[in-house]
Amino acid sequence: MVAAFGDPGTPALKELADVPVIGITEAALCAAALQGHRFSIIAISDRIKPWYRECVERFGLAGRLASIRSINDSLPSIGSVQQDFKETLLALSRQAVAEDGADVVILAGAPLAGLARELNGQIPVPVVDGISAGIRMAEAVAGLQSGPHRAGAFAPPPAKDRKGLSGNLDAALAARQEHAGTPQPAA
Repeated sequence: MVAAFGDPGTPALKELADVPVIGITEAALCAAALQGHRFSIIAISDRIKPWYRECVERFGLAGRLASIRSINDSLPSIGSVQQDFKETLLALSRQAVAEDGADVVILAGAPLAGLARELNGQIPVPVVDGISAGIRMAEAVAGLQSGPHRAGAFAPPPAKDRKGLSGNLDAALAARQEHAGTPQPAA
């Protein structure tokens, strides 16, 4: 599971792994789409709103995005954002429902993990926690036993000469390519 909103590196990990790779953004968006027509994302910073919008577009759900609302203050500590801004996050969530027409609210990012359970009943629509959604989606996809990518967009990359990688990373890439039946580059 990639526990960073925006799912950085997830496509590359899907190419390399024989197990399902789930990003919390994609999981949260899927969970929200299953529970309502329109969703809003509540973020911890104004700076990341354009990136989140691009993520929603990349996953093909831009037409279902009601809004992205965010904390408009400096964060003293990423580790205390829930405690420092709980009331602000609650107010932003309620505004997304009342003013933007959100049927579901997504609390974006690992720093907000667990807050959805704490706010249960205080927001009049379902609230999705990306970490919880990611864990549940990973369990569900693994349970499907649908197999690894061998072709398509997430097929293992073709073998090519590698230089400057750590021994562990080089060995992991070689093992993945061998397992996928990709010919190894000549030494």
